[in-house]
Amino acid sequence: MLDLGEVCELAVVSVGDYWAAFAKTGDPNGTGRPVWPRYDAAHDQRLEITATGAAAQGSAGGASLDALRAHFASAARP
Repeated sequence: MLDLGEVCELAVVSVGDYWAAFAKTGDPNGTGRPVWPRYDAAHDQRLEITATGAAAQGSAGGASLDALRAHFASAARP
């Protein structure tokens, strides 16, 4: 069983690898990693990074994103 420190380390390394590849080449994908899908509104996929690894997943749901947008749009601004 992984402890929280190991899980965090795996996530940090994975995200770091994707960002480093993106900074270097303009493409976050690389050998040995699951493909981070290019955004496409018709398919609305995301890369989910968990303790067991990374994988492209379907949308989290438009309703969830709409609720977040509404929350931040109505938040008081200084």
